[in-house]
Amino acid sequence: PLAYVEWFTAFHVVDPITGMNVVAPSTRSHRRYATVIPVTDIVRSCHLIPNWGR
Repeated sequence: PLAYVEWFTAFHVVDPITGMNVVAPSTRSHRRYATVIPVTDIVRSCHLIPNWGR
């Protein structure tokens, strides 16, 4: 089986209010970077929480 993955930037900034790491979509040539990979390559998943109203 395969998985569609949208890549995000590495953790560099921590939000001072929530204490959570801030990420942004990774881009290549001003386009969002995504790939299809084997599910066996996935080590762990994560939930991304949007920061509305900022």
